[in-house]
Amino acid sequence: MDLKNKPVLVLGASGFIGSHLTKALLKSNYRVRAFSRRFDIAQKKELEKLGTLEVIEGSVFDEQALQQALTGISLVINLVTFSIPSTSPYSLQSELNTTLQSLNLLLSLMAKCQVKKLIFPSSGGTIYGNSEFRLVSERDRTAPLSSYGMGKLLCEEMIGFHHRTLGLDYLILRISNPYGAGRIRRVSQGVIDVFLEKVKAGQPLSIWASADTVRDYIFIDDLTDVTLRLIDLDISESVTLNIGSGIGTSLQDILLMINKVTGLETKHSYETRNVPGVPYNVLDIQRLQDLTGWKPTYDLESGIQEAWNRKQESI
Repeated sequence: MDLKNKPVLVLGASGFIGSHLTKALLKSNYRVRAFSRRFDIAQKKELEKLGTLEVIEGSVFDEQALQQALTGISLVINLVTFSIPSTSPYSLQSELNTTLQSLNLLLSLMAKCQVKKLIFPSSGGTIYGNSEFRLVSERDRTAPLSSYGMGKLLCEEMIGFHHRTLGLDYLILRISNPYGAGRIRRVSQGVIDVFLEKVKAGQPLSIWASADTVRDYIFIDDLTDVTLRLIDLDISESVTLNIGSGIGTSLQDILLMINKVTGLETKHSYETRNVPGVPYNVLDIQRLQDLTGWKPTYDLESGIQEAWNRKQESI
């Protein structure tokens, strides 16, 4: 299928990942239909300069608006999110009421509109649970410890069901921890971006995990680059892929890198609040690399440097 013959629908196109991916698609000469509840005027104008763009403002729970958005589409990229990884593990009902309901409506309307291809960003950082200090691959068991991770797993199961029963083609991306926002809209999302935002504002950092907590981080440009590669490949089979750097970094090392990059000494404290999470989560990205030959352009320090530069330039 030539995906450039018809528009690509990006749901959640005004968000962090959505806005960057929309830009990348437009620059690569894809026609894009960008759907979100609201776009900033400046953001809309910036996107319109880059290529063939149609903007739709609406709710993903609005059946009429969503069906209109799906008409004549070649591919749906669903970047809509209602929660964050640090959400209480006891908030599963909220996931059912928002994430699962919106996906159910989308899948039903995709079948009605005969749209057969979906890219869905899952969570490599939360879906596996406790990895016992080893790399986790797509073959490892899923055992999420937060409602966010459980919501993502249930979404994967719903997509798999539609694949088996209705022939939906899918690409599920289990993404690690993306960072690199020039400006964040959710103050509690993305530890590196939150830290940089607070450093810029001269505020102390409150850390809700051990200094030895290790995570896999991916710079936003690398995430959009590999996603675009996967779209260009137009893989015929439905697959689930880990998307990350494959390298783990502790919170302590992140703080040291931020001090080095910014030239500022961070003031921080460790909170006793019990936040769901595991001590170690690093993704095995071998399957992704075998399929695409991709490797990250940014190591963590250069990514933090670029993120800091962008944050300095943003209003």
